[in-house]
Amino acid sequence: MQAPFETGSSIEDRPSLSEQVYRRLRLELMSGIFQPGERLNISKLAERFGTSVTPVREAIFHFIRA
Repeated sequence: MQAPFETGSSIEDRPSLSEQVYRRLRLELMSGIFQPGERLNISKLAERFGTSVTPVREAIFHFIRA
């Protein structure tokens, strides 16, 4: 299991969990961890990132809106 997301700073200073997932997913997509055209399973991503599905779903919607 991955280490928790950003810790140690006040709540006001930290990005939301969905923003943290978005940033991490973006890095993984850009680094080639996922193959082009590969389907991303929200439940598996949530497990990978150690979160519920809601922040993952919100992160994916962020990609769609961009």
